[in-house]
Amino acid sequence: MPRPRVSPAFVVATIALVASVGGVGYAATSPTHHAAAAKKKSRTLTKTQINKLIASYFKKHRTQLTGKSGPQGLAGAPGQNGGAGPQGPGAIPLNVDMTSNQSTQTVATPGPWTFTLDCNESGNNATLIFKGPGTFSGVEIVDNGTAQTFTAAPQSIGSGIIIVLPDGDRQSSDLFLHSGSTIYEVKFLLIGTMGKPDRCSIIGDAIPVS
Repeated sequence: MPRPRVSPAFVVATIALVASVGGVGYAATSPTHHAAAAKKKSRTLTKTQINKLIASYFKKHRTQLTGKSGPQGLAGAPGQNGGAGPQGPGAIPLNVDMTSNQSTQTVATPGPWTFTLDCNESGNNATLIFKGPGTFSGVEIVDNGTAQTFTAAPQSIGSGIIIVLPDGDRQSSDLFLHSGSTIYEVKFLLIGTMGKPDRCSIIGDAIPVS
């Protein structure tokens, strides 16, 4: 009868099984010197030697043990879009919408500076004030039908900087606030709207630079 073919996986499993019970004993034999061979003491393989045998066998029969790679599967369906991520670290929103019958609102406190907004019924209806140490500089664009750009050279904030916006105007600003090693970039849009009552709003961010 034909002998059953021993698979490489079976060989590795057999080596591992023998190793698990403490090693492999073997005796040197010779077809013509059975008596002398019987007197020789058996030697036991160490775990390191057994591991080397398994590694060597696996290396020679890698294809048979691991098999061939199958064909690539079909691409999966696209996943759903994730939701909006959280606001970046350190950014402070400047976001207030108020009417002229409300009291002065605190807009934000980036670093050592405080921004407040006031809304008046007539005349200059949007008044933004920021106070704190150090200096400020930047660019301001006022749109009252014709856009006008103003560049503010570095100057002391002192007791406070007041930005006054007449009814119906809007102002876009990109300012840098400096105090020692603390620097913030403040970007905002300030809007004054005529109505009954008048409405004032600011939207933007104060972003730490250092």
